[in-house]
Amino acid sequence: MKKLLILLILLLPASTFAGTFGYTTIGGNSGTPNFGACGETILSSLSHTAGSGETVTQISFYPTQTATYDVAVYTDSGSILGSRQIVSATANQWNNTNALSFAMTNGTLYHVAIDSNNNSNNLIAYDPGGSSDTSISNTPCSNSYSGAGFESKDYSVYATYTTSGGGGSTPTHATVSLTSGNFNFSSGTITM
Repeated sequence: MKKLLILLILLLPASTFAGTFGYTTIGGNSGTPNFGACGETILSSLSHTAGSGETVTQISFYPTQTATYDVAVYTDSGSILGSRQIVSATANQWNNTNALSFAMTNGTLYHVAIDSNNNSNNLIAYDPGGSSDTSISNTPCSNSYSGAGFESKDYSVYATYTTSGGGGSTPTHATVSLTSGNFNFSSGTITM
């Protein structure tokens, strides 16, 4: 009985990776950025420097009061990515924006921000942080961001992003062994 060994190269679609930046923990405290203004998380471990082909697909946050909130993503220089999102939120659960498609620029530093829609009674979960973890503007989130001070709070707000695996197809190898008899497929090997 002769055995024929063939190496197949299969082309599969590139993989997609999802990541987050911001504060993904439900904070144990409840509050709002000072003056009901925009709070931008600038702590380096909660910010993100974009890689090639990355796109923000959603912003999530954890309010402790049912109300309307503004969320946005800003560059380190204060430019908004896409547009601010106004979300009617339910208290004590993660709330999400509708699906987004905001392409980030490779090598640019991004921060996620939230405000209480200019209402100091709209509360957001947070944990105490370092003295300059959050930059506070003197206005609600808008098309640009300008910090006016700092807070030592890490608000429960984060952005989700995806990136393609470099475009095109990724080669995947499979070994095929052919002999007379049965045709079975197991662990990447086809035998006959």
